Amino acid sequence: MQIGKGRAFRLQRAPHRQLRQPHADFFFRLGARLFHLIGDIAGQPRLKLFKLDLVALEALSRVARDSYGMAGAVQHGASTLPQDAFGKFVEAEACEVHLATNFQNMLYDRLPKPVLSAVYAYVNEHFAADRKANHTDEQFLYENRKRAIGPFKQAFWDLAPEEKARITEAWEAQFSLLFELLALAGTHRYVDQTVQAAKVPPVRGFYFGKEAEQEEVKDLSD
Repeated sequence: MQIGKGRAFRLQRAPHRQLRQPHADFFFRLGARLFHLIGDIAGQPRLKLFKLDLVALEALSRVARDSYGMAGAVQHGASTLPQDAFGKFVEAEACEVHLATNFQNMLYDRLPKPVLSAVYAYVNEHFAADRKANHTDEQFLYENRKRAIGPFKQAFWDLAPEEKARITEAWEAQFSLLFELLALAGTHRYVDQTVQAAKVPPVRGFYFGKEAEQEEVKDLSD
């Protein structure tokens, strides 16, 4: 999700340390250390502790814009942060935050038990070789259930209307909250000023052609 940035709605910035012109590897080494999550998985896996270097995140964003003409820093793996931390990304001038995992968790938390059981049976059958020696059942299923979304797409579409409504209503509420926390509300006019959307007519064969190969997603962590 892209954060509402731009001079018209930028928050007041705190003073920060000046950085010299960095080498490219500086971005990768420092960026890799910006965000560390410690997992606590017992029964229902949840991430309980986070460390976020907001000063470094803001510095990266400024150098990216001022020296390289880029939008700013992108924060990966933010899905399971406490929600009161999201506003910090706006203050640190990040341009994008990756939040997919939480929406996936909301889906799985609301699936009917028979469907969820089928998902977990599929994961156990097809990905047991990827299980780590120290994994509990909960850890293994939590890390690998994203790999079942493609194979179970039809089953998800075929959920009863009231079952789908529980999921979509939760998603809509979360999106509304994120639009506020990430300063996206009321920014449509800025998009209209700067973006000319290309109209791409749908091609039926793209959606209803031959079955595509299952995409490998085990390394996705947002």
